[in-house]
Formats: sequence, C-alpha cells, structure tokens
Amino acid sequence: MNSFIVPLNVSQASISEVGGKGINLSRLIRAGFPVPPGFVITTAAYHAFVDSNDLNAAIFALVDDRIQSVEEISAAIRLRFEQANIPDNLSSAIVSAYIQHFPTLANEAPVPVVARSSATAEDLLGASFAGQHESFLNVCGEQELLRAVQRCWSSLWTARALDYRSRKNIVPGSLGMAVVVQAMVPAQAAGVLFTVSPLSMSRDEMVIEAVWGLGESIVSGLTTPDHVIINRVTGAIKQIMVGDKAVMTAPVGSGTAERDVEARLRHTPVLSTSQVAELATLGEAVEAHFGTPQDIEWCAANGNFYIVQSRPITTLPPQTVHWESPIPDAKWQKDVQAAEWVIEPLSPLGATTTLAAMVSARQTMRTWPPVPKVRAPWSTLMNGWFYQRV
Repeated sequence: MNSFIVPLNVSQASISEVGGKGINLSRLIRAGFPVPPGFVITTAAYHAFVDSNDLNAAIFALVDDRIQSVEEISAAIRLRFEQANIPDNLSSAIVSAYIQHFPTLANEAPVPVVARSSATAEDLLGASFAGQHESFLNVCGEQELLRAVQRCWSSLWTARALDYRSRKNIVPGSLGMAVVVQAMVPAQAAGVLFTVSPLSMSRDEMVIEAVWGLGESIVSGLTTPDHVIINRVTGAIKQIMVGDKAVMTAPVGSGTAERDVEARLRHTPVLSTSQVAELATLGEAVEAHFGTPQDIEWCAANGNFYIVQSRPITTLPPQTVHWESPIPDAKWQKDVQAAEWVIEPLSPLGATTTLAAMVSARQTMRTWPPVPKVRAPWSTLMNGWFYQRV
C-alpha cells in the first residue's frame, strides 16, 4: 500500500490521514465489532487531486466571497471538482486497492461497494458534521468507484458543510477528505441507534429507528421509521411506535432507488424483540468502547447486524452530578486546610483510612473552642472532594 491507500483495520491511522469516520470504523473493526471490511483512500489522495488540478486558490477565493450565497459558492466549487481529472498514479492506486480487496473471477459482475466520505473535522466530540457530506451506496466497477470518490471529495464543500464550519469557526485550510470504501452489505433492514435518547436527553433511555432496505430512506426523510425506546437500566422496551414505512431504498444496477414497500410490511415492525435486545447490547458495547454516547448507523443482513458508522452524540447537556447531604439541611464548605494537600478527588480507600485518621487527629488536638458534639459528623466527601461542616 502507498500513502494514498491504507486498509480499514490499519493500527497507526490518524484523523488527519483517514478522517473522523475512518478512524472510528478502524477502531471498531480492530476491536472485533461487526464492521464491513474495506480500505481507506487517505487525505493525501484528496490533496494530490486538488494540487494536480490547481483547485486551492479557486476554493479559498470562493469561500472568502461575501457577495454570493453559500449555495452558489458550493455549486461553483463542486463544478470545479467535477471538471477536474484524477491523476493517473492516483486512479491506478484506487483501482488496484479495489481489485485487491474485492477480487472477482472472470465474467463475474464487479463486487458492489460503498464509498463513504470521511472528513478530518467530522464525527468528533465537538463537531459531528452529521449529514453534511455525501456517501454513495452500491457502487459497482472501477470507473463508478472513481466517480464516487471524486464526488465524495467535492462533498467537503456542500452548502451544509460550509455553513456548519462557519458556525463552528473551522478554518478551511485545515481540512481534508478521506474516503472509506467498504463491502456493500445486502441489507434487509437498516437504521440508527442512539445510545442516549436525543429527544428526552435521558441517559437511561436508548432509541432505535429502523426501516426496511437500506438506511438512506431514514437519512433522506423519505419514510417514517419504526421508533423503539429502551430502558437502559432494565433492558426492557418502554415503547414501540411502528412507522408507516411506505418507501424503502434498494440497490439497483450501480446505485440505489426508492421502491414501494410491500403492503404486508408497511406496518410490520422491522425488528423482533430479540433483535432489539441484541442491537441494544451492541450499542452499549460501542458506547463503552468509545467512552461516550454514540449515534450509530447499522444494517442487518441474513440475521446479522453490521455497524457502518458511529459518531459521538454532540447535543447532550452536561451530565448532572447529584449528591445528598448525610444530615438533612446541614451546610458544608470546602475544608481549607485539607485543600492544601487534597488536590484531587479521593479514592474510597484514601477517604476511609488516611483522611479519616488525619481528621480524627486534628479534632483530638483541638482545645479551643471545644468541638460541638451536636455537629458531628464534622466532615464528609462530596463526589470525592473533602468538605467540612459549617
């Protein structure tokens, strides 16, 4: 492999090389999660394409334009990408990786793949960029893949992405776009899973949305998905709202199209109770792996679930910390003396041994004023921090 191509399970990848989506999928596949295999066309390829076509000057001039609308700026930039050519050495590297990872026998149809945009500023804790860039499903053949990659690169400059970056104060010159190329899963069902409810903001609830076919019908808002709310504490299903799934996205030729859902399936739940439980368990494992609530795109084929994207949920409020006083209505303040040496939260062992001994010794040595018996206990821990009774 060269600097333009790395396998999806590469161990030394960085966000600057494979983008936010690429780094998250790489971490998942190396941890053993069910992620479709593939490779990543790195940001070095994007920069080589831009440089070989002298696009940077035109891009930055258009981005700085204060007269045209963001839609006009986006259209002008994307037209330049469309009219540009991929250098021969770069197209050869992409085609070689495609053949190596997805070989076909003579006279066989090419293996369908998915080309997913993976920008260096997306799927981060402070900026998810959900829905700002483009991905392409059921891409068949070498030339179709090259066209899909070129369109992924240009989607770095969609109107939505330009507006989002402006609001997040992200400098255009720091950007790059990688492309994740994965095996196309012949999904019978797909959807999204929020490990924390984005509506109630409750960390005790998980939400699953599901549709028949590919997940694009949810992303595009073409159909009403099933909506399942799960109690994370008990694992029980709190609510199921079966959507009127009139339309589904299905693979056709090289690409996708919308199809009517069979009448018998329109109001039939996509997931069984056992599948909901299995998917919820998978979602909790992904959240635990990343250490933060996740927005997960999944699909199901032949009884198996696959993760095709996972990003942090960035809209949650800070988690509230609760504490109840051991004495009703008592008032507490930081212990000024203890604060000189207790400079971080205490461990349970430290609180019940070393700190307890020091507090006891300090109170024993106190002669005036006498210790008021009615005010015991004199000290307590609040979320690991040492406080004294007022």
